[in-house]
Amino acid sequence: MAPLPSWIARAGLGAASVAAGALSAHLTSTPGSIAAAEPLDAPAATEAPPLEAETSAALADPSPALEAEAYPAPPAPGPARLDRSPAPSIELAASPPSPVRPDLGGGALITGASRQRILLFTFDDGPDARYTRRLLDMLDVRGVRAVFFLTAERFAGPSPWARENRTIVRDIASRGHVLASHGFRHVQFPLLSNAELLRELDAADAAFVDAIGLRPTLIRPPGGARSARTDALLASRGYTPVLWNLGTGDAHVRTADQVVETFRRVLAAREAESGSRGGIVLLHDIHPWSLEAFPRILDDLERRNCSLYARGEELYDVLDDPAPFVVPRAPGASPSEAAPWAELAPAEHESRQAALRERTAARCERLAMR
Repeated sequence: MAPLPSWIARAGLGAASVAAGALSAHLTSTPGSIAAAEPLDAPAATEAPPLEAETSAALADPSPALEAEAYPAPPAPGPARLDRSPAPSIELAASPPSPVRPDLGGGALITGASRQRILLFTFDDGPDARYTRRLLDMLDVRGVRAVFFLTAERFAGPSPWARENRTIVRDIASRGHVLASHGFRHVQFPLLSNAELLRELDAADAAFVDAIGLRPTLIRPPGGARSARTDALLASRGYTPVLWNLGTGDAHVRTADQVVETFRRVLAAREAESGSRGGIVLLHDIHPWSLEAFPRILDDLERRNCSLYARGEELYDVLDDPAPFVVPRAPGASPSEAAPWAELAPAEHESRQAALRERTAARCERLAMR
């Protein structure tokens, strides 16, 4: 039997730890100092208007007050889900990275901007049995790896719906994508008291641990809504908050044409207004028009690259790793302090651009011959 990736082997240990009542110690990273931040019992006032409204009425909580019983109980004690195959020993060195990327925790607030034409695709609100697997097939065909910000309520609990969604979560991980948290119930964090937000985070983490044995380190506040108070709470749990700078409007429209056109306009506006030529793209895997728009956005980027190549300019480069956007939060820094804009190291950037120019030249030549 081929050795399993190391994160799968750890899944049984994580589930057993939760079952034994050690959830708090297992799920929580070492808290950083938040003494300089807003006191944790301060009123929940949002610093700026939310970047996006609630994605779907089906996901929105009509009341900001969450009762304790709204959250699932920890899994009942039971046998650990351990791999019974022989110890993998040296083969573990070839295992893919953990799908929750523990190396990226504790980072500064990510806004998503970059002066380089690097792009990272992210998908919010899933998993969704109607669309997520279709999206995974599309990503495989196009050779794209993405970050999935998952709404944990969708795969928590014993219902057939939740069990099916847990299989999708594992499928996302097995295909090499990054799993990240979008909260438990998709309620905007500043609407919650400290106790409610901590329950929200604990419930989401417990769902991830039950599904794959690991807790996420990247988190996207629903709607992008945040405050100094909520930033401090996320930092105390070791999260790296991830926003975006290239919205597609797919939460507010109903056709793929509108999604593609919005992406084009936002991409042009960001470069004209701030000099950001790339960044983090926001899409959702719960809408059919989003799935239809995604490959069209990639096709549009390839056509742009043909023009950029002919002019000798930097090409659009789709990344498969969020690491270039993550910067460790400096000791004593405010949890609300934004990370610098993402930037690949010069040697890496030039190496990737050289390979991309070679592929683009061949692709554009084929297109010209049609």
